[in-house]
Amino acid sequence: MESFREEILETQELQKYLNEIWGNLKEIILKDISNPESKFHKHLELFLNDLGEFLENNENVQRELNKLFVSIIKSVFNKHGNEISRLIEDIVKKWDIETITKKLEFEIGKDLQYIRLNGTVVGGFVGLLICLFSLLIQ
Repeated sequence: MESFREEILETQELQKYLNEIWGNLKEIILKDISNPESKFHKHLELFLNDLGEFLENNENVQRELNKLFVSIIKSVFNKHGNEISRLIEDIVKKWDIETITKKLEFEIGKDLQYIRLNGTVVGGFVGLLICLFSLLIQ
């Protein structure tokens, strides 16, 4: 029976048939995935919601996953720390002043205007004090 099974599985006709079935199945899956209203999307959404609720309500699993993620991150940085540093360094070297300014303004947002205003007021006040002090000692 074993040799008969092997012989059948190795026949060209069966291989061709299985490849055709896989091709058809793959086409159906890809067509379904490309549709936002697909069953796949609905099932994936339900699965991810259930997973999120499970993780949210299970502190033991959260702790274990955190330990796992920290372990993975440490391992990656231990093995590839130099490459990661060089990548970050290369990216930062490519930034120009305008890019850095835009990134800072985007990240800091409204606080940047507050910082600028504070710097102007404090700078003006210090300048005024220096001027008054220099007038007093003359």
